[in-house]
Amino acid sequence: MKKKPLVSIIVPIFNVANYVYDCLASIRNQTFNDFEVVMIDDGSTDQSNLICEQFCQLDCRFILHTQKNAGLSVARNKGIQFSSGEFILFVDPDDMLNEKLLEKTTNLLIKYGTDIVSFGYLTLNNDKLLESSYSGPDLGKINSSIALESLFSGQFGNYVWKLLVKKSIYKKNRINFPQDRQFEDVATTYKILGYARTIYFTSDRLYIYRQRKNSITHMHSDKDLQDMLITFNEIDLFIDRNFSSLKSILLNYEFNMIFMLITRMGGWDTNILNVFRPLKRNQKRYIIDAKKTLKKIYRHKKNSKLNKKKQWIKFFLLNLKVFPICIAIKSSLKRG
Repeated sequence: MKKKPLVSIIVPIFNVANYVYDCLASIRNQTFNDFEVVMIDDGSTDQSNLICEQFCQLDCRFILHTQKNAGLSVARNKGIQFSSGEFILFVDPDDMLNEKLLEKTTNLLIKYGTDIVSFGYLTLNNDKLLESSYSGPDLGKINSSIALESLFSGQFGNYVWKLLVKKSIYKKNRINFPQDRQFEDVATTYKILGYARTIYFTSDRLYIYRQRKNSITHMHSDKDLQDMLITFNEIDLFIDRNFSSLKSILLNYEFNMIFMLITRMGGWDTNILNVFRPLKRNQKRYIIDAKKTLKKIYRHKKNSKLNKKKQWIKFFLLNLKVFPICIAIKSSLKRG
C-alpha cells in the first residue's frame, strides 16, 4: 500500500502554458520531499495539459486530473477531494515557491504542533522581485481569535496560498470555495483561521506571487460588489456566532475592502491617467452603489471609535475626487 504523503500541493490550472512549467519546477525542486502534487486542469485549451503530463512522467508525485472548464473554485474543491496528504497547500499555477518553503513550514508544524503555518511572500512584477505590501507578521504561535483580528486589521494578505493547513480543517468543517463568485479567498480564509486551534505566523517570504494584468485577480466586473456583499453577510454570521468581540474591527475591514473595489473599478491603482478619464456608465453606477454601501457600514459603526476619523477622511477625499489621485500616486511610487 502506497504511503500517504505529509503534504498535498493543489495546483488549479487553466491556460497558463507560459508560466506553469516554472511553477511546477519550483515545487519539484523543494528540499522537503514528502509531498504529492494534485494538478487540476480546468479545461485548458493551450499547452498547459501537455506540460503537466511531462511532469507526471518525470515524477510519480505529480498527479493530473482534468475536467471541463468550471472555474477556480471547482478546481480547488476537486483538489481537496483528490488529495491524500495530512496537510494542504494551494499554489496558483503562475506563481512559484522558494525551494525551502515546505522544509521550513513543516519544521514549524512539527516543532509547535499547530494546525496551520502562515508565511510571507514576494511579488514578481515584470520579472522584478519586490517585497509585498503585506510584511507577513512574525506573530509566532497564536490562537484563532488573534489570527482573525490580525486578518481583519490588514496585517497580512487574504490569500489561501500563504497557508499550509491541516486537511481535517477543510473536511470536518465542510469548507469549500464558493462557485461562480469572485473573491474565493476572502470567502474562505476567515473560516480556515477560525476553525483552527492554533496558527504559527512566520514573516519568512517563502512564496513568489506573480502579478499579471490578465489574471483573475486583476479582472473586474459589475458583479464584484454583489459577490463581496454576499461574502460579507457570511462573514458577519460566522463572527457573530463565534467571535462577537471582533465585530467592530470586522466592520472596519469591510469598509476598507469596499474602498479597494472602488479603486480597482476606477483603474486608479494601475494608471494615474485613469483619474482624469471620464468614467464609463457601468463604472459610475458601480462606484455610486459602492459609496452607498460604505455609508451603511459607516453609520453602523457610529458607536465604535475604531478608525472612525480615518474613514471620515477617506469619504471626504473620495467625494472631492482627491482620493483617486492619492491612490494613483501611491501605486505609481510603489511600482517604482
